[in-house]
Amino acid sequence: MVDVAMTSPERAIEELLKVRTGFKRETGQQGKVILTGPYSLDATYNGVRLAEDFDLQLVVPGDYPASLPTVRETSGVIDPGYEHLYLNGTFCLGVRGELLLAQLENPSLVALLDGPIRSYLYSYLFRKRYGNYPFGDRAHGVRGILRYYEELFGEADFPTIMKLLGAVCFENYRGHLPCPCGSGLIARKCHGETILKLKKSGATEAFSSDFTTIACELTYLQQSAVKREQALRQTLISLPGKYRASNID
Repeated sequence: MVDVAMTSPERAIEELLKVRTGFKRETGQQGKVILTGPYSLDATYNGVRLAEDFDLQLVVPGDYPASLPTVRETSGVIDPGYEHLYLNGTFCLGVRGELLLAQLENPSLVALLDGPIRSYLYSYLFRKRYGNYPFGDRAHGVRGILRYYEELFGEADFPTIMKLLGAVCFENYRGHLPCPCGSGLIARKCHGETILKLKKSGATEAFSSDFTTIACELTYLQQSAVKREQALRQTLISLPGKYRASNID
């Protein structure tokens, strides 16, 4: 794992500017660096070749690689209604925890361009042309986040995933205590190795963000369900007696 305290974003920025000579840099607010330039995609997957020219903007945070850059397309090729764009127009490249783990292991903006961004742009063009995604697209939003942690922990049960993710984000690790998954085993003989690895990764801020996103969505769904139930009750109560159910529980 990279020692974040000893890693400067300058190394990654200079590497990108050397490899991608069309990119330019400017200083942004709060120590950020803004990199803009052309990105010519010419990629083939399963025999399908797609090519397009894009203009990209990368905003690199001052504490990179401890925080993720943001990426947007500035040439107007991507439909602003595309489902894998955030509301501010930046790319939804994947699950924050997954992306930050990969970034900490290899803090390279070139790797970001030639990996997640390249796949993202190819997927967009493929989706636009054929109506589906080429790589078995993981769902957008909360469902995609849960799918990643399901794979990471090897668990399919939603409450269990949240308990394990909560242990990574908010609890002190004690290998001799029962595993948060509820298996009855002590942590070090169950999910302890994964929990400890994630806690030491330096990506806990991203894991906490993912946890909060899931929890907020769950709260929203619960509140929406209560409102729908209350509206249904009011509708039933307002019906004439002969149409009203004898018992509204």
